Amino acid sequence: LLFAGILMHINATGSIALEAISPSNSASAWLMLIGIGLNTAMPPLHAWISDAYPKATVTGAVFMSALTTKSAIYLLIRLYPGWEALIWMGAIMAIYGSIYALIVDDIREILAFSIISQLGYMVVAIGIGTEMALNGAATHAFSHILYKSLLFMAAGAVIQSTGRHRLSELGGLAGKLRWVMLLYFVGGASIAGAPLFNGFISKSMIISAAGEAHQEWIVLILLGASVGSFLHTGLKLPYFTWIAPPGGRHASHGHSSEPIDAGRIPRNMTIAMILAAGLCVGTGVYPWILYDQLPYANHYNPFTVYHLVETTQILVLAFAGFYLIKDRLAEWPGITLDVDWFYRKPGHWFGVRLVRVVAEIFSWLSDGLEYIAGALSEGFRNPLAWLHGKEYRAYRFGPAMGTAMGTVLFVSLILGIYLLFR
Repeated sequence: LLFAGILMHINATGSIALEAISPSNSASAWLMLIGIGLNTAMPPLHAWISDAYPKATVTGAVFMSALTTKSAIYLLIRLYPGWEALIWMGAIMAIYGSIYALIVDDIREILAFSIISQLGYMVVAIGIGTEMALNGAATHAFSHILYKSLLFMAAGAVIQSTGRHRLSELGGLAGKLRWVMLLYFVGGASIAGAPLFNGFISKSMIISAAGEAHQEWIVLILLGASVGSFLHTGLKLPYFTWIAPPGGRHASHGHSSEPIDAGRIPRNMTIAMILAAGLCVGTGVYPWILYDQLPYANHYNPFTVYHLVETTQILVLAFAGFYLIKDRLAEWPGITLDVDWFYRKPGHWFGVRLVRVVAEIFSWLSDGLEYIAGALSEGFRNPLAWLHGKEYRAYRFGPAMGTAMGTVLFVSLILGIYLLFR
């Protein structure tokens, strides 16, 4: 889709420059947008991210979280600033990702769905298209690389140490993986937008840009998604991984579980997490290091009383809400269906029947070709018999011989026709 859109765009404009495309109904612009949207995990094209990240290697998931979707965000910033359709698509992403992150069981699947939610903030900002909004999208993309890498490193450390990846199989690791827990909480505070962490300096800029653009409903949606981010990534995942009893989700239903064995974490993993955590805190405490690198002049100050009070209220209310619903989050684990079910199930049904029909047609054609090849080879294997009228015993040959003979005769026929009429 993306490549087809690029070719159509080049054919229509004659340019290969990365320039902003004005909102239009051109097929090339929408094809490219759909292709980029697939990489940005826009619903319903997002299923690859929740499937791939939980199954990646411990290190592979870190690089995927940092690089794959951010390249698409860069393209959206360059090509589609100010496209209003992106505002509501981003809002859907922010809420959709948070809802699914609250109900899934795999720790890296939680983080994968939270990526969709965080990308929603960036897509909203790109759709708004003002200088502050685009600055916010760029800042949040950079912040997201840092804190999401830290979160995936911490989740990978848990998997590396215990060999387990589901919340229903974890718990009670605070004493065994204390440093991993503390470093994870830095990432959790960052994604929640807590003051003095890097998520705060970028989320608040995007929400402020939405307010200045008079997008009141979008502001409320993004604030709600912030509550969700703190619930699923800042509270739910660490609680059932480190704080709840072993097998915490089962234990919440009165089922005991044996303590979980946890091996030592390699030193290089710990050092990498410390570096990422330091960058999350450093840019959160002094954001002007990052603000000075933004594409547009920045006059935004995140450390106003209004922003600090608003964020603190959100975090306190989210914590209180988690305390009330944590037992509901400790349900028995199961399979969570996503929208990909609607095209994977029919696709499988259609694919099986399509393959069956194609196989039957191929079998019929193969049988027919073998019959024709057999008849031709039987008739032409001894042309002298035509002159003498002698009868010969039918020659028995296998399918391979018949196919080869038929192919040779067919090629000879085509070559003869070509030489005759050229």
